[in-house]
Amino acid sequence: MENIKSEILDIINKMPQDISPLEKVRWIYINLGKILAFDSKTFDSSKNVSLESDYIDKYQTCVTTSILLSEILNNIDPNIKCEVVERKLQNRPHRQEHLANILTFNNNGYEEKYLLDLTLDLYRIHFDLKTAQFGYCGHEKYDLDIIPQIQNDEMDKKLGLYKNGYTDYVISDLKNKLSFIDFSNMTFEEEIEYKLNQSKFLLDMNNTYSETNEFIYIYLVDYILECDTIRSVIRHGEEQKYVYIFHRGKETVWYICDENANFYKTSSDEIRYLFDNGWINNKGIIYECLDSVASKALA
Repeated sequence: MENIKSEILDIINKMPQDISPLEKVRWIYINLGKILAFDSKTFDSSKNVSLESDYIDKYQTCVTTSILLSEILNNIDPNIKCEVVERKLQNRPHRQEHLANILTFNNNGYEEKYLLDLTLDLYRIHFDLKTAQFGYCGHEKYDLDIIPQIQNDEMDKKLGLYKNGYTDYVISDLKNKLSFIDFSNMTFEEEIEYKLNQSKFLLDMNNTYSETNEFIYIYLVDYILECDTIRSVIRHGEEQKYVYIFHRGKETVWYICDENANFYKTSSDEIRYLFDNGWINNKGIIYECLDSVASKALA
């Protein structure tokens, strides 16, 4: 548990003067995203969050993140209106709909309206990636405006929000560097280990569980490892870990990301040992992979 109430007030107090309403929203959105993290253990919508509280937890659900963002934005400028809305997401594993925000403000007589989804951008902000949910998506129930990515880039530069630049370009450079390496004399396992060693400095940028796992699955797998991947959560009581199975043909490489965002190599035998000692995989896909490994060993 970590109280971030003072950090939120500090963000508000340090907001630059004489900036536009949209720039104020961008300032809050990025800086709030840096100190929040997704709560991967509960989806309790009754959890209270308010600037009036003495305690605001670092870890929030989409429900409380959208409520908190709305409360802040509705109090920084009378021209800004922010409301919490449901947003349909494909393959959402929870019964309750995902929540995001609709931002509205008047710009020289024209009412601008945008979708903001800070929850889905948290991992991008933690890793200094360009946002993808700040006025850049539509909504099934609203006629919305779109903010071009170049406009976000310009605001970030003006407000000094990404002092070290965007990690997107670092990933692109690393991908290009790896493209010149001949992996034909390496095993699949050696290739994966080499690429992960080259990427370690990226994982060192963040230490929150959910954000690190999203970055691994969406960026490292797609842009750096470039291999088929199975990912699933295993649990033991309140504790949980992500299991990653990288595979190509009959070859598999197993990794774990624990709740401290430590990402390390494991094996099918070690995963089987965890299951023998009370760990479970609700989706069952890891059990299937272990059965497949056993079948190949007997073949």
